[in-house]
Amino acid sequence: MDTGVPWAQPAGSELSLDLTQFVQWTVLRNASANAARLQAEASEKLTQAERALYDPTAFSRLRRDVYDHPRTYEERTQSLTNVDKESALEQINATDVGVRGKLPSGATFELSHDLHRRASNLLATRDDREYRGTLTLAVKQPLLRGAGRQMTEVAIRVAEKEQQIEQQRFVKQLLDTVGEAASTYWQLYRAQQMLAMRQRAVRSAMELRDIAQRLVDRGFAPRVDLLEADVAIGSRETEVARAQQQLVESNARVRNLLNMSAVERPQLRFTPVQPSRPQAPAATADLDLPPQLADTWPAYRIAMLRLEQEQIRLDYTKDLQRPDLSLELGYSRNSLSGGFRPGLETSLHNRHPGWYVGAALEMPVGNDGAREKSGAQMLKRDAARLQAEAEATTLGNEWMSRAAQLKAISQERQQLQQEVQGREKLLDAERMHYERGRARLRVLVETGDRLEDSRLRLLDADVRLQLAELSVRALTGRLLDSFGVRVPE
Repeated sequence: MDTGVPWAQPAGSELSLDLTQFVQWTVLRNASANAARLQAEASEKLTQAERALYDPTAFSRLRRDVYDHPRTYEERTQSLTNVDKESALEQINATDVGVRGKLPSGATFELSHDLHRRASNLLATRDDREYRGTLTLAVKQPLLRGAGRQMTEVAIRVAEKEQQIEQQRFVKQLLDTVGEAASTYWQLYRAQQMLAMRQRAVRSAMELRDIAQRLVDRGFAPRVDLLEADVAIGSRETEVARAQQQLVESNARVRNLLNMSAVERPQLRFTPVQPSRPQAPAATADLDLPPQLADTWPAYRIAMLRLEQEQIRLDYTKDLQRPDLSLELGYSRNSLSGGFRPGLETSLHNRHPGWYVGAALEMPVGNDGAREKSGAQMLKRDAARLQAEAEATTLGNEWMSRAAQLKAISQERQQLQQEVQGREKLLDAERMHYERGRARLRVLVETGDRLEDSRLRLLDADVRLQLAELSVRALTGRLLDSFGVRVPE
């Protein structure tokens, strides 16, 4: 467990935390957020792997050939020194080293050096050996299919788009994690405030029971009021037990977000540090559709990146339909010597050059496979375009819905606040009437219950208002910055 977080220390059973602190801890420890980050890092490494396209490859080959074949009469009579040799015995040891690679134009090149050691009973030398060396540079440049940097780097461009997609998925997961953390935090706040409200209601009911007892003793109230007061106390104690259970469940959700086991610290409880009543967002009137909203929304950016990726693949499948016409060029330096070192050194000098140039053409008959692949890829591209358009429409609708929701909840909260203030005055008036013997306790209890209901609805409105403001902030791209969460580039 991380030692930089307070619950890792041997502290008490209660931990106070504010919203920003809780969000940052959640981003740090949440399993889903960390998995998305690792996925983004993996896609970056895959892109780097694709960029190794131009890394050259070194090679070497060793080969030994042995030949024993009969000679014809003409071969035996061509040289007086070999007239009595009926068999040609040859041993060839070949060594080939070099490097090959690819160029941005699509060309492939190979630079190699071959050294052949030939031993034969037909050689008119003292040791019957000869060394032949060749230094060769060969280049093959496509002219139609696969020509140019755009086609050469298709895999790199697709991998780069995939990396950007995974990065946006990581941002989307961060937004989801931050939103879930904020929602869980405010639900914890609601559960805590509700428990406090229920406990105050119990104390209020007990105070009414004492007032009722005094009035009954003085003969100003019937004894049935004591029974009604006891029923009210029992009902409100039941609500306290229910609120306590909701607080326990809220603490469990906090533990889940923080990826924290309850076995290690079973007594630890979280307490949200907030004012007694959250303030409404400062600016709820200016909720016009912001410009370039789509540039900050991960779902739309993912759809656009997917569209660009499918377009790259479509261009590649169209290129596959072109004929494979290539230009082939080669240049070599050759040597022939009776010794190893002279044969090697002579092949490195331009004494016996050779070259070639040519063209090669390959074209499938019919080429139905490439056309079908291109048609299928075009359908995928169109599907990606439809998805991007749908995301843009959804984003606009989502903005209008969340902005309207924020305004509506803000207005609802103001009305509920006025309602609570009115019911508090009504409860004071009913209490005064009851103490003067002008009202029944039942009326006073019902008035208190309606006040508690109004307070609870105001608390719900407070929480919903904060969550609505966070959802609007998420659409504008300011949610992560507001909590100090930075996305690594």
